[in-house]
Amino acid sequence: MLTTLSDFEIAASKRLPADVLAYLEGGAEAERSATENRAAFGRIGLFPRLLVDCGKGHTRTTILGADAVHLVMVAPMAFQRLFDPQGETAMAMAAAAQDAVMVLSCQTSVKPEDIATIPGRRWFQLYMQEGHDATMSLVTRAVSCGASALVVTLDAPINGLRDREVAAGFELSGDIRPVMLDALPQPPRSQLETGQSVVFDGMMVFAPKWVIWNA
Repeated sequence: MLTTLSDFEIAASKRLPADVLAYLEGGAEAERSATENRAAFGRIGLFPRLLVDCGKGHTRTTILGADAVHLVMVAPMAFQRLFDPQGETAMAMAAAAQDAVMVLSCQTSVKPEDIATIPGRRWFQLYMQEGHDATMSLVTRAVSCGASALVVTLDAPINGLRDREVAAGFELSGDIRPVMLDALPQPPRSQLETGQSVVFDGMMVFAPKWVIWNA
């Protein structure tokens, strides 16, 4: 029986292929940030109040001005069809059943149109694209499929190095793709000149810049 988060982790380690598990569990490079994040979360505790009337206690709150029964949200996770055939569709149904806000990843492996009919509150993780039109096409599509807020991701102009994935030989299978990003036209890449950096001149030059998006 699966009763705790650690139970699900153990079950996943027994069921998923090694390379997919490396993608699911792994962090960037040596995973120091992931380790620190888990340690910081583990230091959060509840301060008990004894001998008080808790008869009217509740977890209700508001998130961005909308009522919520609790603060539990589903963070954006890419390519969920790697772990379940229904992918993000199954996650949307689970989130709705628990009254949790689901943040749909910009790298969803299921079309947002296929999720739009599922009840529940959803936000959309937006990866800023190289051009304004491409970015706005993602926004327009997400909003038309029911997204009520955007979670803007600015720190991923290029994919980070993930040592565990590399060691496990992880690659996306042909039928699992970032369906929203694949639908965007791919701009031509300029040829680098001698002495230019592949990272800074070839990739980071397309990273979002405040001076552009504030115009």
